[in-house]
Amino acid sequence: MYVTLPMIIKFRFLIFLAVGASSYFFYSKYSSFELPILSQKDFDPALIDSEIFNSNKEHKIPDFEFLDQEGKVFTNKDLDGKIYIADFFFTSCAGICPIMTKNMFKIQQEFINDPIIKIVSHTVHPEKDSVAVLNEYAKLNKIDGHKWHLLTGDKKALYDIARKGYFAVSKVDEKIQNAFIHTENFILVDTHRQIRGVYNGTLPYEILRLIEDIYFLKKSL
Repeated sequence: MYVTLPMIIKFRFLIFLAVGASSYFFYSKYSSFELPILSQKDFDPALIDSEIFNSNKEHKIPDFEFLDQEGKVFTNKDLDGKIYIADFFFTSCAGICPIMTKNMFKIQQEFINDPIIKIVSHTVHPEKDSVAVLNEYAKLNKIDGHKWHLLTGDKKALYDIARKGYFAVSKVDEKIQNAFIHTENFILVDTHRQIRGVYNGTLPYEILRLIEDIYFLKKSL
């Protein structure tokens, strides 16, 4: 059987139709895509302050004031108009924290030149993680101080923001000098201080999903 020019043209036309249909399906699916706005009811009750869990108010990250790794006061106002990713860690953690830091670094590099995207990491062990300690940790892990802020401060304030804001801490761990037991979660927050996604900060495919969702969220600005 000989392949003629009309057959080639017909074959190419069929490929064009198939690709066009696939593109239309993809566009239709994602052009109207929206990330959910998460509330306290979407989280494990063990991670939430009971006062917040029983509230019917729209959830937003509350006001806060801490110090970053450069010793500068860092508040919620520094995140006005920003999309940001929040997590909890401590510098001497030998478990999941190093993996989380490496994965958060990937996010830093992905958005290094994007002023809209910020990262905030809160220590759960403020007694040890002073400004000086956080500064050394930042240097060791190539953390850009303009993009990624490591926060320390009053222990109760950190605990409250974890349980009343980000829903990322379960309780105090007496074995680690009263450090909190934190989750591996990366929390995506929009410009209205609402939680739009939660991701396992130790899993590569979850980091890819987070990066994709950040781009989707940016399109909605």
